[in-house]
Amino acid sequence: MSKDLRVFDVSMEFTRRDSNVLALDRVEMNVPAGRFVSIIGPSGCGKSTLLRLIADVMQPSAGRVAVGGRSPAEARREHEFGFVFQSPTLLPWRTVLQNIELPLDIVGRSKRPHSSARDLIELVGLKGFESALPPELSGGMQQRAAIARALMLRPSVLLLDEPFGALDEITRQRMNLELLRIWAETGTTALLVTHSIAEAVFMSDQVLVMSERPGRITGIVEVPLARPRTLDMMRSTAFFECVNRVRDGLFGVEAHAGSTEHHDMPLVVEAY
Repeated sequence: MSKDLRVFDVSMEFTRRDSNVLALDRVEMNVPAGRFVSIIGPSGCGKSTLLRLIADVMQPSAGRVAVGGRSPAEARREHEFGFVFQSPTLLPWRTVLQNIELPLDIVGRSKRPHSSARDLIELVGLKGFESALPPELSGGMQQRAAIARALMLRPSVLLLDEPFGALDEITRQRMNLELLRIWAETGTTALLVTHSIAEAVFMSDQVLVMSERPGRITGIVEVPLARPRTLDMMRSTAFFECVNRVRDGLFGVEAHAGSTEHHDMPLVVEAY
C-alpha cells in the first residue's frame, strides 16, 4: 500500500578533512501517498543525499524523515523502499530472473509476501528474456530489470536517482513512458531525482526545485497535465508553462506553483 513521505527540517553536514560541508539545509518536503514527485537542482546540491537519507542509508545531522508516520529505519526493516540508480548494477553472472529475485535471497523468501518475479518480468516488458544475462541486454532492458528488482518486495516508496541518465534520448523517452505505466499499475509513491527540466515536468504531479549547495527547497511547481501522460503533451502550452516555471526557479526567479502567466523568455525544452 502506498504511503506518504515527509521530510521535516532536515540538514546534512559532512566532515571533509579539516572542514565541514553543509550539503542540505533545513529541507522540508511532503510527498502525498501515491503521487509522483521530482526533485531537480544543480549538480552537487544534495539531491542524491536526500534520497539516501530518506532510504535510511545515512542519518541526517538534524531533522527527521517519516514514511507513513514511521521512521526510515522502521520502514526499511519492512522493505518499504525500492531504489533504482543511474547504473542498473545487475550481477553479470545471474540471469534476469535471478537478478530480479536477488532481494528475496537477501532478506529470506518467507520474510514477507512478495510479487511474483515472472509477473514483474512481464510488467516491465522483459517476457522472453528470463534466462538472459545482463551483458546480453541493452541499457534500457537492463534498467527494466533493475526496476523490476526494486519492486520485488512490493515497496510503498520508489526512489529513483536519475535512472535513465545514461540512456540515449529515444530510449529515455520510451523508458519514461514505461516507468509511468509501471508506477500507475503498482500504486507506489515515487520520488525521482533528475537534471532534466522536461523529464521532471513530464513525469510528475509536482516538481521540487532545489538551490545550490547547501540544498534547500526553493520552489514547488504543480503540474496540471492529465494522466496518463503522452508525448503529445510535451507540445502543449501547459507543459511549456511548467517548464518555464521550473527554469525560473532554478535560475533564481520565484517559482509560483499556481501561476499560469506567460514568460517572454524563449520556450526551449532540452533534449534528454
